[in-house]
Order: sequence, then C-alpha cells, then structure tokens
Amino acid sequence: MATQQNVSNNVHVYLGGPPMTGIKYPAARGNNLASGNNDLYTVPANKRAMIASYSSYNQSGGTIIFFTQIKIGGVYYRVEANISLGTLGTASSSTTPHIFLEAAESIAVNTDLVGLNINYKVIEFDATVPVKTIMKLASWASGDNTLYTVPAGKTAILLDTLLNLIGGVSTLAYCDMSGGTVNIIWHLVPSGGSPGATNLAAPLVAVANNVKQMRNGIATLNAGDFVNINVDSITNTQIAWINVIEI
Repeated sequence: MATQQNVSNNVHVYLGGPPMTGIKYPAARGNNLASGNNDLYTVPANKRAMIASYSSYNQSGGTIIFFTQIKIGGVYYRVEANISLGTLGTASSSTTPHIFLEAAESIAVNTDLVGLNINYKVIEFDATVPVKTIMKLASWASGDNTLYTVPAGKTAILLDTLLNLIGGVSTLAYCDMSGGTVNIIWHLVPSGGSPGATNLAAPLVAVANNVKQMRNGIATLNAGDFVNINVDSITNTQIAWINVIEI
C-alpha cells in the first residue's frame, strides 16, 4: 500500500513540483487559550513547514476576537483580519495564511478573551525542498519595493498552496498593521525592466488597517524577473509575501 508521503510526492511531482522529502504532519493546536499572543508550533532545525488552514471553537461565555500571526525573530506579524467568534461558535479557514515558515519561526494566534480552541493544519518537510515563502517585513520605502528576484540560473513559479501549481490561483499577499489605510499596487517585472503599466499584476487597492489583501498573481518567472509591490507608507508595521518554487 502506498504511504501518505508517497501519495503526496506522486501528486506534487505530477503537477510540476520537486519531490517532497521528510514529510510530517505535526500538531499545531491550542486549547482554552489565554488572551494575548499564543505560540502554537515552531519549525524545527533543517525543516520548513506550510501553515495551510485551521478550525476553531469558542467555549467561552462571550464573543472572542482572534487572528493568526507568524512569529519571526521574536516579533509577531498579523497575517489575517480579525475573526469574530460567538459563544459556542465555530470558524474555519482554508485560505489563511498559506505561509511556508523557516526553522525557528512560529505560528501563533492572538485572542482577546480566554477560551479559544484552535487547530492548524501543518505540513512539515525538509528545508532542502525549494518551496518557500518570500516576505518583506522591514525597510519599507514609499513607492516601489522589490519583494523577490529570481536568482541567476533559476526559474520560479508563484503558488498558493503546496500542490496548487496547475489551475489554481497564485497569491500576492499583503497585510496592513500601520494604523491607517495603505494603497498598494503589484507588478511582475521582466528582467531589466521597471515597474509600470505594461507589467501591472494587480491594480491599486486601498487596504484598511488590520486587513489582509490577497491578489491574483499567476506567473512563471525567468532569472532576473522580479515581483514588486508599491506602497504609499514607510511604516514597518506591514507585511507582504509570496510563495514560490525555484528550480
């Protein structure tokens, strides 16, 4: 009988991705969580992990407001908008946050009341597999910001989920934590080019504070091609990311 890892590998390679090695499905859950930030899972050394989706339940006596975070270098970054969950209510997400974390990075949840139960779906694999998230966390400029450039000798595909290579919607993701509205524009720029109307990937959109914006960025890229995000804020309390396979 084929193992789950073999099945995952067969599907992934068929869709054009690299073989996945060292696959595990570790638990990332919290029960009756305290208010504030709660770390749920940290990626081990020499591994990456995809945070794919979650389900939650409110066992408290009131409405809970919570949101998913990632923790990098001791700093928490919001990766979704507030979720409001009534007493004894349930909520799930199949779109948040779809981020590949590196070793020592964590998935966390912030909640304003005691009583949240939450379970995240995690797929852990060897860090040698060239599937990863590229993030911009700091040093923002007002205007153009290069998020990712395909390295020399490589090609890349933008993706959303681990197996979403054919027929799915690739994602250009951004979350605003600046305290105000930020206007953003995405470009997919050919090597040697500059961001402009001819390589626009997603038109201007105003993103409100504490809101995540996900745009369609379906693309395969050659060496030197780059992904650009234009913002009108220099605050470092914003985050942008894409998921890529480099081969």
